[in-house]
Amino acid sequence: MVARTAKAEPVADRTLSIERVFDAPRELVFKAWTDPDHVRQWWVPKGFSLVSLEMDLRPGGEWRRCIRPPEGADRMTHGFYKEIVEPERLAFTYVIDARGALRATKRWSQLLSQTSAQRRR
Repeated sequence: MVARTAKAEPVADRTLSIERVFDAPRELVFKAWTDPDHVRQWWVPKGFSLVSLEMDLRPGGEWRRCIRPPEGADRMTHGFYKEIVEPERLAFTYVIDARGALRATKRWSQLLSQTSAQRRR
């Protein structure tokens, strides 16, 4: 068997786009991302528990989240808010570890009684 090495592209050159439609007004979907009481209800992987959540929701403000998996070793994530346009757009960085930060942008468009949510990383 011949081994081959694939050339890796820098992560900064890649973009992931996801679109999803929610049966809710965009003001509520925006609040689900920006109100700590809402965020605590859903931003934890299945089987994990939320240890702490801090959100300084303003451009330049920092967010921090600590989650605990079933095996018990806490995992910290954090980032900074870059842009906030209520209820249309939220841009922030997402740092998992020392490998670097992702920039995420959420956009919400009203579709009658539904909301189209677009996410880019």
